[in-house]
Amino acid sequence: MKQKKSQLIRTIYGIWLAAWTVVVAVLFIVQIWALFRATDVDPYSVETVSAHFAKIAVPFWIWITLLVGGGVLSWVFPEEEERPKAFVSLEKTLTRLKARLPENAGGMVEVKKENRARYVVWGVCAALCVAAAVVALLYLLDKDYVVKFTTEFFKSHAEAEKLIKIFPWIFAALCVCAGALIYQSYSVKKELALVKQMLADSAKRGEKSVAKETKRGLWQKALAFFGNVWTKNAVRLVLAVGAVVLVIVGINNGGMRDVLEKAINICTQCIGLG
Repeated sequence: MKQKKSQLIRTIYGIWLAAWTVVVAVLFIVQIWALFRATDVDPYSVETVSAHFAKIAVPFWIWITLLVGGGVLSWVFPEEEERPKAFVSLEKTLTRLKARLPENAGGMVEVKKENRARYVVWGVCAALCVAAAVVALLYLLDKDYVVKFTTEFFKSHAEAEKLIKIFPWIFAALCVCAGALIYQSYSVKKELALVKQMLADSAKRGEKSVAKETKRGLWQKALAFFGNVWTKNAVRLVLAVGAVVLVIVGINNGGMRDVLEKAINICTQCIGLG
């Protein structure tokens, strides 16, 4: 009982700390954005930066206090050490149990329906991600882009307006991927329950469930393919090449010079290296 109470206290404190961390991060981003949009003659001076971050000093020190309190809490309510449990993949369990199903087992229609539904969900997810990537590239690579916002800040920072316009697409793609992962877990659990029920019904009828080699589906083949060492290295190479291409694009559209100017301003004025 004491262990359950300690676990509850640690959980509640962890949720509160995580929520406050998000609040402090948002406040920090807001002040950075306000500092970036500042129209002062010397927006990156020590006085200006100090004035901006002084506004979030209280939430920041509360966050530091919560971090220290978390360390104290873990000492007062130590977590009981448990033996690590072996990770059991639901997909592998489902494949293993489906291989034990007798021929012409009842309920295969529902099982195949769940399997097709997952393929459809991931197909839609991939299509939306590709669409979001295409829209983002169209905005980012458009050198003749005309700023629509009327404020002076966006007139001199077209990249900021581009980021604002592509953010909903990127956010939507992330939400769709998260939804697809959630549905994947739900669907596999549902199909696993169906297969277990089918095996139980077959056992009641006296049918033998002999393990047989089943043909791997597209999803299992994809997992095996991307688990291969050569495939991992190929993916890493593609990502590295993509990073180099994006760096070259950034240099061509003047992004490197903008970053260099901002770095010079920060190092020579804000930090005071100059």
